[in-house]
Amino acid sequence: MYITNNNNCWYTNIGEAFIDIGVKNIFKNISKDNKNIIFNTISPMSKFYIGNMYAGKEILKNVMDPADWIKTDLFILPGMFGSIEFVKKSFSINMARKLKENGSEIAFLGFGACEYTEQERKIVLEAMQQLKPLFVITRDDKTYQMYKDYVNCIKGLDCAFWVNDNFNPAGMSLNKEYIVSTFNRSDEPENVANVTKNLIHPWHMPYYLNKSKTRFLAKENLMVSDNPYDYITLYANAKTVYTDLVHATIISLLYNTPVKYYKIDNRRDAFESVKYLKYDKDGFMSIDNCKLNEEKKEIEKIINVIIKNKWRK
Repeated sequence: MYITNNNNCWYTNIGEAFIDIGVKNIFKNISKDNKNIIFNTISPMSKFYIGNMYAGKEILKNVMDPADWIKTDLFILPGMFGSIEFVKKSFSINMARKLKENGSEIAFLGFGACEYTEQERKIVLEAMQQLKPLFVITRDDKTYQMYKDYVNCIKGLDCAFWVNDNFNPAGMSLNKEYIVSTFNRSDEPENVANVTKNLIHPWHMPYYLNKSKTRFLAKENLMVSDNPYDYITLYANAKTVYTDLVHATIISLLYNTPVKYYKIDNRRDAFESVKYLKYDKDGFMSIDNCKLNEEKKEIEKIINVIIKNKWRK
């Protein structure tokens, strides 16, 4: 059977790449037992990039959608598709509708809300009624509670928690004493900004790094890349990480790097819902990777059972 992942917008948000790498690892693990799985990825994002180019809008109507020629049994929508923005503005949802019309099953993996409001749920459920998902695996407790009475909902984890299954860059650093600080949605705390040595500033949204982001462009040791593994390697080898980003936090936790998260919104439930998350006296977090691996395996088993029951030979 063919399983196709919706490849998210890496260059607009590198955290989406962590989600996609995680999805790939999930199905790589499942395929060790289920040999019928053939995994693929497609992306609708070319329309976004072309549409934002100077000449793009003129030719945008001529750009094909991957769903115009792709055939797949199961299409995966991973990440924060429980938000109004993703449902109303996402090329991915339109692609999922086309695939559904052509006979594909749809599933949500690491499904997360944004505002956690009744209005948000109402709009998202309208989209789900069209897609009729085979299953929905949530990334946090609040999202699960919001949707468990409406769809085939299973409590799970953010897909980024699978990033370390097949990649371990620990030790790939000339200097283990550097500190990482990434505050893309709020100001860097003064105590971190005053660090004068071995401070690195990764920026997760390269596509939007322009003059409107002057306060970030002005920072020394600014790290920008279109390769997600550069960021993973950076977090895995840091002495400490300070951030307001959910996925910078998750990657740091996976590689046992002490991380302090500065709360911005409810999306932090993606890691705060994990029962074996720990805080030290200074507010740095860590995670029990043995318990994490156990939970990941249980989620993989659930997905595998659903797939086997649906596509019996």
